Amino acid sequence: MTGVDTARPGPVVAMVTQNVFDTVSGRHLLIPQGTRLIGRHEGESAYGDRRAFLVWDRLILPNGKSLILDSEPGVDAQGTIGVRGLVDRRLFPLLVGTLFAGALTTLGQMARDDSGRNGGGWLGDAGDAAAIEGAQVGGRLVDRELEVRPSIRLRAGAPVHVMITRDLVLEPYTP
Repeated sequence: MTGVDTARPGPVVAMVTQNVFDTVSGRHLLIPQGTRLIGRHEGESAYGDRRAFLVWDRLILPNGKSLILDSEPGVDAQGTIGVRGLVDRRLFPLLVGTLFAGALTTLGQMARDDSGRNGGGWLGDAGDAAAIEGAQVGGRLVDRELEVRPSIRLRAGAPVHVMITRDLVLEPYTP
């Protein structure tokens, strides 16, 4: 399978690694090893997702014939929808935004407290304004980072299975 990063939607290509035979007799080769699967991932992982959701649209047999799959889901070896991958929750930018907001607010409060000891005045007003503005800027930074959804990465070559959810009538494969 090609590598996947759910930060952006895109195509996925995989290769069938085992011959698939008919379910009635088990003697007729229907989908040979080396058949390509063409699909896609939709992107837009939600918080808490640990799986990339893939759909498969087409099979291309080694003899050039193809079969439309009609958005069949990608599953793991146990048949669970989606493929488990490495989750990037993007917490570092969120942490930086939070620390930045805290630093601005603290500096404003320090200026206000220092001016209180020296009789108040414009420095205290500036400290108050800086603390308020720092909290607002920090809040906007944190809100912006919270809108960025986590991404899930699947390494190239990761195993994936296809769950066929409808009847497929296939002829025996001929090269």
